[in-house]
Amino acid sequence: MYQTLDPFHQKNLKFYPAHSYSEATQVLSNLQKTQTEWQQLEVQERAQHILKIADEILKNKEAWALLASQEMGKPVSQARSEIDKSIRALKEIPDLSFEILNSTKRLNADVYPENYGVVLSIQPWNFPFWQVLRMAACAWITGHTVLLKHSEIVSGCAQALESVCHWQGQKLLSHIRTSSKDLHSLIENEKSLGLVTFTGSTSVGKLVAETCGRSLKKSILELGGNDAYFVMPDSDLELAVQKCVQTRLINSGQSCVAGKRFYLHGQIKQEFIKLFHEQLQKVVRGNPAESRTEVGPAAHPRLIQAVHVQIQKAVKQGAKYTEVWPFQDQFSAIGTLDFGPSLRAFESEEIFAPVALFYEFSDVDLAVDAVNQGPYGLAGGIFTADLGLAEKVAKASQVGTFTINGFSQSDPLLPFGGTKNSGYGREMGREGIHEFIQWKVVRHG
Repeated sequence: MYQTLDPFHQKNLKFYPAHSYSEATQVLSNLQKTQTEWQQLEVQERAQHILKIADEILKNKEAWALLASQEMGKPVSQARSEIDKSIRALKEIPDLSFEILNSTKRLNADVYPENYGVVLSIQPWNFPFWQVLRMAACAWITGHTVLLKHSEIVSGCAQALESVCHWQGQKLLSHIRTSSKDLHSLIENEKSLGLVTFTGSTSVGKLVAETCGRSLKKSILELGGNDAYFVMPDSDLELAVQKCVQTRLINSGQSCVAGKRFYLHGQIKQEFIKLFHEQLQKVVRGNPAESRTEVGPAAHPRLIQAVHVQIQKAVKQGAKYTEVWPFQDQFSAIGTLDFGPSLRAFESEEIFAPVALFYEFSDVDLAVDAVNQGPYGLAGGIFTADLGLAEKVAKASQVGTFTINGFSQSDPLLPFGGTKNSGYGREMGREGIHEFIQWKVVRHG
């Protein structure tokens, strides 16, 4: 049995029954039957139906935004933006596919795109609609159906998705609530399941990859991040502070691709920190259902304790902690950790909360080397007026996305994913569509 919780009001919302393994396999079997028909449609026909799903989601936008706000504490204004972005993905990703999915003639052969089988997608709670639909857009347009295992925290959001993701009375996406053990059994034993996508922690991602490896099934992993941003002395400091505060607070600090570490040149460090704290003090923290709220509660009570332990650990290691907003029953603290000019702690540990980490540097090349030695490689950026330097740092940084004078955000038209412990494979963009197809060659003579 799964139970959702309103993290702001700290009350139980709804119970959802769990699926047994046999029930999960039946859901998978139904998706396979749908896929045999769905994959036979012309690409343009699939694209047109995906647009109909986007229209249905738009009709439900306000209700879905309030649901996400209630189930995991997302500020409702950000939930609305998440749904708008999801609709963009459903409209724009199929348009990229028409040329890719055409068969081609090469030498004496025809080269055809084919799908893998039903896609199992395991998703976290922090972007309950966007992370599912950006994947589904790639999966559906390439002829797949989707078996979704969503976080139990957002079971209502998963149910809402299932209610609109159908075609001619058949589901293109079905949600199962089942154990990790049963998920691993599905991957290993069910031949109709051919591809697995996972978004979540690095530790769980490794287990998913291991299971896929044993059964020789493809996996796409978007894992944790500890994104670093470099702020140079010649940067527009007010812009840098504004963007760094934005990226640190997005989704109440609970985003893999958020900026978490800020490498500040010694010449501007103190002024940057001063301005950063001033911005944090203006933040509106409160009821996520109110449009003015910028930072909502932690998505689950256990996350608050985890952040508290991390801050205590950093302080013991020598960091200076400045608390701007205190811990409460519902809320993680909002604050900063200053690691000074020499301490390199916490480069290998992600803090999933609105707490910013400051490091001082004098040589940007050495700072980039220090970041590259860490295990993560999801995103990063630099603030500088020297575009030549910015391009140099971008090329040297071992990340999937690098942003100059802004902060990294995913976009339906661009491939998204990480390197090293931040995962492998890409979703969205032309490259993301390629991840969901394999190629058959038919030779003549």
